[in-house]
Amino acid sequence: MIYATLDDLVRVSVGGWAELAQRVTRDARVPGELLRAVASGADTSAWSPESVGLALDGVTQLNAQLAATSRHADTFLAARYPGGLSAEQLAVSDLSTVVATITMRRMYGQTVEETVIKATKWADDYLLAVANGVVSLGPAAGAGATSTDAEVLYEFSPRSVTDDDLRGFA
Repeated sequence: MIYATLDDLVRVSVGGWAELAQRVTRDARVPGELLRAVASGADTSAWSPESVGLALDGVTQLNAQLAATSRHADTFLAARYPGGLSAEQLAVSDLSTVVATITMRRMYGQTVEETVIKATKWADDYLLAVANGVVSLGPAAGAGATSTDAEVLYEFSPRSVTDDDLRGFA
């Protein structure tokens, strides 16, 4: 399962589509607007066929990188969620942001700066926390339905505090 989308990747990048275009194509003929147009299926007639082809290759590479990072995340999730994640678990977790952040860092390749590594370390820590059981993404898929009418085992009487109770605390 791919945990992040191109929109997630744009959201975590500093420069949006322009930064993605620069990182993935490394060609000045592919501006961010063209990459976004190709990714969304919008009209690309304003650009040359060569530029559109480069942008299409770039979108393919971005999707492949998101898939590779999702597989990397699966190595952390497999022990605790052997049946995979449900759509509900993914929706309530921060996994899409984590995968997009790690993908963005990987796009820097060997030229990644120490500041980028430090700024994205939280994503690696999140995956480790999930793997170690510190963070939970909810019950594992296929763990069985839970009842919303669960039995209450303890009942606490309501407490009331009056002015008489508070005298002497002033």
